[in-house]
Amino acid sequence: MKKINWLTVLFVFVGIFVSSSAFATVPVFQSATATSTTTIDIVYDIPIDFATTSGDFITGFSATGVDKTGATASIAGNTVTVNLTVPLNTDFTSSGLVIGAGTIKDFSAADTNAGVSGQTISDGIAPAFVSATATSLTNIDIVFSEDISSINAFGDFTSGDFTA
Repeated sequence: MKKINWLTVLFVFVGIFVSSSAFATVPVFQSATATSTTTIDIVYDIPIDFATTSGDFITGFSATGVDKTGATASIAGNTVTVNLTVPLNTDFTSSGLVIGAGTIKDFSAADTNAGVSGQTISDGIAPAFVSATATSLTNIDIVFSEDISSINAFGDFTSGDFTA
């Protein structure tokens, strides 16, 4: 009669159970931010990978105001970075983000995302300096790439705050 090593049986069973999809989690969309004029970061709640290819992800990706011609995508941890060849405006936002279902999967398993529709891409791009014009001996008009009047980033300046 052959002896059974119950400890080996237990480790094999636990190994099969732990490696099964019983612990897999479906990736859930968290946020999307335009981090530069050519980059959009899409964040999920867990580490992720492409379900098939980055090209398939780009095919299923769209957003109002985004030209995805020549775009590529990469993943680091729980973030998909979409690199655009056609730049966005510095005040870009979009409420029409679409990510195709089944394009993202849990990094450690095969469970795929359910897809996203109608989510917002927020503006994470800093205003860029456009021009400065002296309007008098004591005033300079400074123009930025987007409206900054809603923030108090500058406060009150005096001539001592600048170097010419």
